[in-house]
Amino acid sequence: MTKLGQVASIRMGYPFRSRLEHDATGAIAVVQMKDIDDASLLHVEDAVRVDLPDFNEHHLIRRGDLVFRSRGRTNSVALVSADVGPAVLAAPMLLIRPIEVLPAYLLWYINLPAVQATLAAQEGSARAVGDFSPAVGHSATNRRNRTACQSGGKDHNRINGSA
Repeated sequence: MTKLGQVASIRMGYPFRSRLEHDATGAIAVVQMKDIDDASLLHVEDAVRVDLPDFNEHHLIRRGDLVFRSRGRTNSVALVSADVGPAVLAAPMLLIRPIEVLPAYLLWYINLPAVQATLAAQEGSARAVGDFSPAVGHSATNRRNRTACQSGGKDHNRINGSA
């Protein structure tokens, strides 16, 4: 079975060493867990802004990335669905950058109640997220992948074979 790390890169968010101090003129938005709402939608417009003189470009989030809450009530992901400008993800969140699978499919899959229950049952969900296996790499699954993405990930019954 294909593991998530085989179809996406998984990276820990930027490791800030001290408390974030908002700088209204800061060039970089910092996405934190509070910037994802209960519907797993990302809200960068109110993110803390900072200046980061020493950071690598690979820390920047971009359209199509998924941001994973590794702590808290849920371990859900949100899709970066638009250009958010220069922004980084703060640790302990994880950046999931799909390579071999459509971002909308991973969003749908990881947010499924069964997957959420599996992640919640495992200690250290940041580590567990790399160990679970999204259903990819099989022709029937690839059809479901396309269907999930075309329906915006909302048609769970038809995709799961029930209904």
